[in-house]
Amino acid sequence: MPNLNIILLMIITLASGTSIYAEKAKTKSTVDPYDALYDAILHRNSKDGKIHGSDEAAPLIYENSNFPFDPISFKTFEPALKAFDRLPDATIQKYSPVKRVLLQQHLLMVYHGVFPKLNSSFNVPNNNRVKVIARLSSLMRRLGLTKKEIQALPHTGRATIQSGKFPSKLTSNDSQKPFLPDDLFSKKSDWVCVGKTSGTKNRFVAFTDRSSAIFQFVKVPGGRFETLKSIEALNRGKAFPVGTQFALIEQPFLLTNERRSVLSPLVSRIHLRIQTDQKKNISKVLAEFTLNPRELIKGNAELGVINKNEKQWRAICSLGRKDDPFENGENGPKHSPMGCEDGHDQTKIPSWIQFNTRGSFKFKAVNLAEITECTKREVFGNNRGASIAKFWWSRSAD
Repeated sequence: MPNLNIILLMIITLASGTSIYAEKAKTKSTVDPYDALYDAILHRNSKDGKIHGSDEAAPLIYENSNFPFDPISFKTFEPALKAFDRLPDATIQKYSPVKRVLLQQHLLMVYHGVFPKLNSSFNVPNNNRVKVIARLSSLMRRLGLTKKEIQALPHTGRATIQSGKFPSKLTSNDSQKPFLPDDLFSKKSDWVCVGKTSGTKNRFVAFTDRSSAIFQFVKVPGGRFETLKSIEALNRGKAFPVGTQFALIEQPFLLTNERRSVLSPLVSRIHLRIQTDQKKNISKVLAEFTLNPRELIKGNAELGVINKNEKQWRAICSLGRKDDPFENGENGPKHSPMGCEDGHDQTKIPSWIQFNTRGSFKFKAVNLAEITECTKREVFGNNRGASIAKFWWSRSAD
């Protein structure tokens, strides 16, 4: 007669095993395709096995990155891309507007990463970049909002100001005590957006490689009138006076479902500096704020402040850095909050000093409220814009 204890143990084991397998199947089946694709783009693994980049404002993709097209990461990225692409349009449209535009922006970064090596490899069979370009373009369309929906997104800059967590006036040049001007986005404040005369690439200073505009605001001691005078004096090669405050504000242009480029209220970065030496044109960091997309998805539209000693991977303008720190074997971020010099080196955007000596155009005050759209050539250039147009209406699910 069989031992009852053995029989009971077998029954318990079988029952337990069944429940474990069922739980695994359940877990696998309940993974949101959105989350799987989002993580496949944002997660970067350092050589010590740690995951980085989950909460960054943009994917850590650099000019010479093989990610996510290398054999290892592509095994995660391609299935996640295909799984999300298989979703019906009605399902994609049920995701919140914030989730849709964030994923569209991240896909756009991957799309930009296709191009540095695409021209030399487009006709190579089974090239991973070629495999996904049509799917990337069509998904950006399917995730796109209308112009009205984009303009209704939360204004993260204003939300941060309205939180009241930071002083609105500068009381110290100590970046450990950050401030955030409460009139930074006001039409008639002492802060003036600096633009350029026609005949240059764009009329409001510069773009990053992830299709965001960088608006440069300036505030000169003495008020708005003195600020306007100083902008005009800049055209004569005169630097801003000591005490002048600068604000670099990065805002993305998002693609609508009709492929129009519309300025989004989702400010992704605010960088504040102050002029400390007019003769040498030296300025100092006052504060830096950056977007946390995961918090935005949860409904928190406030920007996070970056500590002076906090190390970063420099997701901001990351395409300006050619080498990929993860593929070069780095284990952790090494850089302090990005200084102006580093930013110009990465983005190839002229600095104030370069502006003073270049003389190929003139500065002027810009009414930021008038800037709602821009041309696709300004955002993408000719080749990338043509590629998006080619695959925009494709339906690549398989």
